[in-house]
Amino acid sequence: MSATVVAALVGGAAGSLLTAGLAWLRERRRTLDAYRAPQRQAIGDLLATTHDLMLRELESRMVQIELVQHIRQDLPPGEHLAAKLITATTALGKATLDVERSFAIGRLTIIDAPCWEAMGVAYIALTRLRTTMAVRADAPDMETVEQLESYVEEIRSLAEQLSQSVLALIVAAADRMSPAETLKNRRRRRQSRQRLTAHASELSSG
Repeated sequence: MSATVVAALVGGAAGSLLTAGLAWLRERRRTLDAYRAPQRQAIGDLLATTHDLMLRELESRMVQIELVQHIRQDLPPGEHLAAKLITATTALGKATLDVERSFAIGRLTIIDAPCWEAMGVAYIALTRLRTTMAVRADAPDMETVEQLESYVEEIRSLAEQLSQSVLALIVAAADRMSPAETLKNRRRRRQSRQRLTAHASELSSG
């Protein structure tokens, strides 16, 4: 067998192996995307509903603070403030139910272990928030302004804990649930992360 024929055979085999390898990489990326996409969507929905809850909590807190100011000044709340209080409380309650729905979808969808654990921590935070709100619903009349202020602060703190827990879930999912990428792009992202870290360090030192 001549050297030319051997070279052709070797070249053909190498080409076939390269083609097969590239096809395997493409299929692996598709498989990873199929695995990650529904989990990524569930986490995104949870983030969106949590952000809405934080907005509703802020609105409710502002109305409660306004109520406290009226009480301290011995002013009757009036129908307008009472209506605002009912609207804000209802909106906050609905927002917690929306987050609960997002967690239910997450339990059915998220199977990546670190993300699943982070979701569990966040759900505990939601449970604490809803439990505190339920206690207020069962005993709506606060005896003192201090009790009302304490309740408002507790709800703010619990909502913030929920938000931070969901952000921790996002951090856990950042690399594990991101779309599958090529090795070249992964390298570029790593380099970009290093440049961003250096830039942040320069801003801090400056």
